[in-house]
Formats: sequence, structure tokens, C-alpha cells
Amino acid sequence: MANLRRRILLVTLSLIGGTVLACSIAVYFVAAHSLWRNLDAALLQIAKTEIASATDTGTIHVHETGPMNLAIPDVRGYEKFVWIEDQAGQVLACTKNVLEAGIEGLEQGRTRAKRGQVEATDISINQTRVRALFYPLKGLDGGSLVGVVAVPSADTEQAVAEVGEVALAVGLLCFVIAAITAVLLSEFIAVPLKDLARQIEVSDPSGNTVHERVRAPYAELDTLVSALNELSGKVSAMLSEKKAIIGTQRQFIADTSHELRTPVSNLRGTIEVALRRDRSLQDYQEALRTSLGETKRISRLIDDLLTLAKSDIGEFVIRPVPCDASAIIFEAVRLLNDQRIKFVGPDHFEAKLDPDRFRQALDNLLRNACTHAESIIEVRLESDSQSWYVKVSNDGPDISPDQQEAIFERFVRLDESRNRDTGGSGLGLPIVRAIAEGHGGRVKVTSGNGWTEFRLEFPTQ
Repeated sequence: MANLRRRILLVTLSLIGGTVLACSIAVYFVAAHSLWRNLDAALLQIAKTEIASATDTGTIHVHETGPMNLAIPDVRGYEKFVWIEDQAGQVLACTKNVLEAGIEGLEQGRTRAKRGQVEATDISINQTRVRALFYPLKGLDGGSLVGVVAVPSADTEQAVAEVGEVALAVGLLCFVIAAITAVLLSEFIAVPLKDLARQIEVSDPSGNTVHERVRAPYAELDTLVSALNELSGKVSAMLSEKKAIIGTQRQFIADTSHELRTPVSNLRGTIEVALRRDRSLQDYQEALRTSLGETKRISRLIDDLLTLAKSDIGEFVIRPVPCDASAIIFEAVRLLNDQRIKFVGPDHFEAKLDPDRFRQALDNLLRNACTHAESIIEVRLESDSQSWYVKVSNDGPDISPDQQEAIFERFVRLDESRNRDTGGSGLGLPIVRAIAEGHGGRVKVTSGNGWTEFRLEFPTQ
């Protein structure tokens, strides 16, 4: 895995080292170029003097200087080599120190001077490097001559070498300082990032503890830290939801087992009693009728459980088609054949819904009303510009505010209907809510003063 601190250190050292190296080289070459340029400028001034005085006496000559007797400690004496030659390379005039000197490396400067160009180059005199300036001039007869002025270059070379040493020393010092700075910089950047990593490590999105938001050590990391906090919040919500779902499923399984236990026990007991000894045909028929009732009860419970399970996993399919909602309500009321039920609404009401699911929800509400009503059950169909409603109301015991939401949970029964034979399985109202929501609607309940109303609401479109 890549190490950020090491990368920062390497990148910083590379950049600073490269910069220091480039600056040192640039300083060295600029200083060296300046020193050599100054030397060439001095030679050019000497050459101009020589050109001006080369023929001032009617003969070609050069200035001759005597030996320098002035001695300055740690300072070299100055020596100058001057000569003038013709196009054939014949020396016409020179200083005494040129007469018997061994000179090498004249070709380049001599060739350029013959072309009329001033050329400064290094040559060797008596195996000593000197800086020479070749310059063109005119003789007494107007012919082309070449003048050469040369001085030892040792001082300049030594100055250039010293500049290089200084540049190298300063470069190394700067690199060492830069390396220390890079280490401190990488540590300065890495420490807050390590602290950020520790914050992330100790953060607990599971919901077992209070989740603390991670704080960004730098403004530049705000976006990253905000994304991490958002992700952590989503994970926390998902884990909480998962925990709630698991708890609900466990409770669901426990309640289902409990609900199935009674009819299965009744069925088993009836069969065991019937088989305990020989009985008459009438007794066997009675046992079979009892068993059939318990079997139907188990079948209804299983169907309800499958309906809710499909709703949980998103496979609760609603197939809305245009149909007459009033006709469905009339049919449901007729089959119940309960004199307490009264329908209030139009004879015909066109709506787009799933007739089978709508009938299932209506049957559940009517059975629930029949269980709790004392004398009146009213079914009312109404509509407005945005929604239409089916209200199933009855007189009877009130539903307290804390129970009004709970009754739509699975296996929840009110105190008055806890008997499974009369109070049902506790799945009817959850199925009603699933059907309403599947149509894009909702179901609500209001209760008070001896009157309870369940309201199914569906969107017009």
C-alpha cells in the first residue's frame, strides 16, 4: 500500500533537490560566463589600444612592458603576450616573451580573424593555458593582418572553480535544509491525517453508541470528510434499519408460530380424539367439520402471511383497471348480509383500481366493523377533485390514540378482541394498509365518543 508520508517526502525532496541543483548549475554557469566575459572585455580593450598604436610610428610594432617588480603578497604578477602576424602567419611584431614561446591552438582564432571577426579562445603558450583574443587590423600598405593579445587564464579558471565549489557547497547546504524541511512538512501533514484515520477507526456507525461526526484537519479535506460523514450516516441508518427489520422478522416469526399453534393444536386434538376409539358416522362427520374449520383458518392465515411477505419484498402486485367501485361495495355488503350495514354513495362510481385487492381490503374493514359495532355500520363513498374515499364507520368502543397506529401492525389486537375465534388473526388491517399504499393511497382511523371511522383514500389519477 502506498505511503502518503513517504510520497510527500520523496516528491518534496525531488522538487527541492532538482530546483537546488538547477539553481546551482545556473549560478555556476552564469558566474563562469561573467568571469570569462570580463576577461574577454579586458582583452578587447587591450586589443583596441594595440590596434590604435600598432602603426602610429610608421612601423608595425607592439607595446612592450618591462618586468613588473612590484610584489604584492598572494597576488600574481601580470603578464601579457602580444604579437601581430600577416596572412601567412609570419610574426611581424611581438613582445619579448613570445619570441621563443611554444604556442599551440591558434587555428580557430586565426581563421576567424582572417575573416574579419574578433574571436576570443583558449590557447596554450609554453604548455600553459592562456586566454587569447584574435582581432583583424590593417597594415601600412592596407593589407590584412591579425593581432593577438593573450593573458594567462589561471586566475579566471581558479575563480570559476571557486564559484563552482561555493555553488556546490551552497547547493548541498540548501538540500540538507530542504530535506529537514521536507521531513518536518511530511510529519506536519501526516499527523492530522493519522488523527483523522483514528477518528474514522473509533467511529461506530452500528448505532450501538452515539455517532460522532469526523472533523476535517484541513479545509481542503472538507469535501472528503463530508462524504465520509454522509456515508457513515447512511451506513448507520442502514444498520439501524437492518436491526429493526431483523427484530421485526423475529417477532413476526414468533407471532406466526404462536398464531399457528392454536389451530394446529385444535386440529391435532380433534383428530386424536376421533381416532381414540370407534365412533359413529355422526361423530366422525362432526370431527371432520371441526377439522375443516381449523384447516380453513390455517389456510386464511397462510394466505394473509404470504400477502404481507410479498408486500415486504416489493412483489405485492397491484393491477389497476377501470371498474365500478360502487358495484364492488354493494356486492361486499350483500354477501355479509348484516342488517347493521348501510351504504351511502352513488349508484355508480368509475375508478381505476385493482378490484380483487380493493375487495379484499373492503372485506377486512367490514369484518372488523362487524366485530366491534353495536348497532350501526356505515359505508360511505365520497370524492373530490384530487382523491376519492371509502369510509367504514361503526359505533362501539373507542380506539385510544396510542392504539390507532398500532392496530395497523401485524398480530395486534385490541383488548376487546384478543380471542382468536372472534378477533381474527391480527393481519387484516396491515393487509388493508398494504393494499391502500399499493394503490398510491393510504388508510387512517379516527375514533372518539363511541364512533370509529376507517378511511381508505385513493388518488383520482
